[in-house]
Amino acid sequence: MNAVSDLWDLPFEELRTLAEDGDAAAQHVIGCLCDLEPEGAEKAVQWWRKAAAQGHAASMNDLGAAYEEGSGVEQDLQHALMLYHRSAEQGDCQAMANLGRMYEYGIGLPADKVLMVQWYRRAAERNSSEAQNRLGYCYDQGDGVVQNAALAAYWYGRAAHLNDSRAQYNLACCYELGVGVPVDATLALHWYTKAVESGNADAQWRMGVAYRDGDFGLKPDKAEARHLLELSAAQGFETALEDLEQWT
Repeated sequence: MNAVSDLWDLPFEELRTLAEDGDAAAQHVIGCLCDLEPEGAEKAVQWWRKAAAQGHAASMNDLGAAYEEGSGVEQDLQHALMLYHRSAEQGDCQAMANLGRMYEYGIGLPADKVLMVQWYRRAAERNSSEAQNRLGYCYDQGDGVVQNAALAAYWYGRAAHLNDSRAQYNLACCYELGVGVPVDATLALHWYTKAVESGNADAQWRMGVAYRDGDFGLKPDKAEARHLLELSAAQGFETALEDLEQWT
């Protein structure tokens, strides 16, 4: 069968034929396409359920997310956890990251920092940028692990290079403040800019302040500063809203 990436390029009718003939990967892709439609959640669940019944790991994860959120199906956190575990056992890094989040916040089960870190680490080692960023945060804050600034910066860096906007912002903070890495204004500016390009509200605020105050060697630019603060405020970032209210 074609690689999964190739399935996305197939005409829908051809993809549907494969799915109806029992191809689990095609069923998963159709489920994802249905999920993009405004009223497609229930159809997405139907296709993911077919693929999950064949042991398709990504479909088990996506079906688990549907049960967690109550999207297209009645919310059932225990069923979500079961599906995440089944998917993770097959090596799906997104399911591992989801388990880390469930254990972090106590969703459907008691919070457990040890298991949180274990699942985030397993996902991070398989290149889940979400998990890499969260593991970096664990080391940054000493949450579930011994605090280690160098490891925090390392994991933020891994995720930042995979274009995770939160990690890009966190890595920029590390370079600005010297957390786990030497202070480096050039690299701080680089990663803040990357995070802004990815739409990160925190970074939009920080770069707005930078253009307002001339940080990182930037030439002050009030128009760009206001623009960035407005972008951040539009996403509900409170500090940006406060800065705009105080703008003179």
